[in-house]
Amino acid sequence: MAGMVSLGFVETNPQTIVKKAARLIHPDSPYRQCLNQVIAMAEVGRRPEQIAAEIEDRWRIEYPASNSAVANGALVALAVWFGQGNFLRTSIWFIDPLTSRTRTAMRPMPQQSLLPLAE
Repeated sequence: MAGMVSLGFVETNPQTIVKKAARLIHPDSPYRQCLNQVIAMAEVGRRPEQIAAEIEDRWRIEYPASNSAVANGALVALAVWFGQGNFLRTSIWFIDPLTSRTRTAMRPMPQQSLLPLAE
């Protein structure tokens, strides 16, 4: 995730940001393998909901903690990939099509701050 944030200062294409950030991680790392899975599925036209479900099914089994960097990092990469460079559009992926855990995590936020995300 830090790589994506840093690359955001010099790159404008979300897909390029995700790809370059993944290459910063050692190829044998499960985190890199998970990011590669997101990229590969997105590049062949899989829908974000399908990718999220497959990431959850594959990586949450191996890394079941709710704060697993592997699965969570992949979901962030997914949101960046499909967010079209728009912060609110990217944020929507954390509220709607991913998991109930992410929606639950957003519950403490003031409802008025979430309204623009629903539009």
